[in-house]
Amino acid sequence: MSPIPEALVADIRKIVSEHYEKDASPLLLSDLGQTLQKQTLWTSTATEGKTLRQVIEEARDPDLLIVRDKNSPAYVAVTTEACKKIVEQFIERRSQASATIPDLDALPRSVLLAFCVRQESGKEVFLRKLSPFRYETDAPAADDRDQFLLVEERYRRPGLKIGDPSQLAASVGRLGSPRSTD
Repeated sequence: MSPIPEALVADIRKIVSEHYEKDASPLLLSDLGQTLQKQTLWTSTATEGKTLRQVIEEARDPDLLIVRDKNSPAYVAVTTEACKKIVEQFIERRSQASATIPDLDALPRSVLLAFCVRQESGKEVFLRKLSPFRYETDAPAADDRDQFLLVEERYRRPGLKIGDPSQLAASVGRLGSPRSTD
């Protein structure tokens, strides 16, 4: 295994530093890779087929650090030591924001009902995509089918009472991942 070319490491360091001089949001590894390719700085011969992440990790440069979202392994950022805490905070806020339950009070009641209505065995629930929203437990007519979407069973909570949408939000939070019930 030959060492990573210092010129490439210097180019990566420069791109990363310039990014954080202009913007505090994370520089994603994929975006860095695209920038290197656009500037024709990334060649497979110079890197011996290694990934960009491997190159950065093997360089052991204190100003090139990999930070990833533990809840989303594909979300990987490259940062400098000086910006590491800011990037980690950004990723933490991003992770918390994706776990936030939407404001169910703002949804039309017919939309909520489509996820909670009990349907007869073998029947599916369809929700009209555009206003006025409504759900149907029979397949829409062929000429109307593109105006409806199937509410998949894994997203439904048949029989769940929605008298108070805030209780529904609490129920969704407790349920966590989608599951089927009858």
